[in-house]
Amino acid sequence: MDGPPKNVAPALKKIHDAGKGVIGMKIIGQGRWRDDPDKRASSIRYVLGLGSVDVMVVGFEKPEEIDNVKELTKIALEAKG
Repeated sequence: MDGPPKNVAPALKKIHDAGKGVIGMKIIGQGRWRDDPDKRASSIRYVLGLGSVDVMVVGFEKPEEIDNVKELTKIALEAKG
């Protein structure tokens, strides 16, 4: 599902509410935000805040990127409550 979030998010909610699993891919802007910590964090917060994405798939080039996304995910989930 490519498109602006305002179009994609309602479709994901509808799919999720129908009992289907939703996989979020290209969460880090297709890699464009790899070097922008604010955009990485914002993207992860947004996706987790939707409440309709069950799994995220994130590609990594360096091992330390795994730890960073893990930490950003933890922070986003704790803030969500």
